[in-house]
Amino acid sequence: MVRILVADSCEVVRTGIRETLRLRPDCKVVAEADDGRCAISLAMRVKPDIAIVELALPSVDGIEFTARMRRRRLHTDTLIFTLVENETLIREALTAGARGCVFKSEPDHRLLEAVASLETGNLFLSHKVAAALSPRSSPHCASRGPLTNREHSVLRLIVDGQTSRSIGTSLDITVKTVETHRSAIMRKLNLSSVAELVRYAVRNNLVQS
Repeated sequence: MVRILVADSCEVVRTGIRETLRLRPDCKVVAEADDGRCAISLAMRVKPDIAIVELALPSVDGIEFTARMRRRRLHTDTLIFTLVENETLIREALTAGARGCVFKSEPDHRLLEAVASLETGNLFLSHKVAAALSPRSSPHCASRGPLTNREHSVLRLIVDGQTSRSIGTSLDITVKTVETHRSAIMRKLNLSSVAELVRYAVRNNLVQS
């Protein structure tokens, strides 16, 4: 049985997804959420195999939801199912760790195809999504900008969900030095929270999948 979480602010959309998934008797919707914060809480509790998520979720959007699932190392594959047909945001979601994307404007069977693909461990981009991702703007390793090599290493481990102590152990530096690097990163990037730091990292391809 493939256990699925559905996260969308629109009840009608959630109902539609449920009805579509009934065409596959081996799929079961085990949880539903109308905002990102609730979706994260439910995912932590029920540990679904697949999360079908709208990009434009309230409170915590689909990109941040995806990044948090990856950092917490849950075995939950995120499938973006969205009205937002924006190339940049789709790329951000894929960089954050999404395993597939389907637009809501596509036929219902595309969603079933995507679920089947993720179930077998494969990525899935519908033809329409693939067409939106033009070759000329393929993801690439972005410049590290104002960060030093050591600051970039600390950034990577922060985004990976490690504590200051574990970062210090990994890099063979003291916890105080880790905190100094963290403060420098925040100051240089003009950010005020770890959530903003994660968003910056995935948006600029500083942390690769």
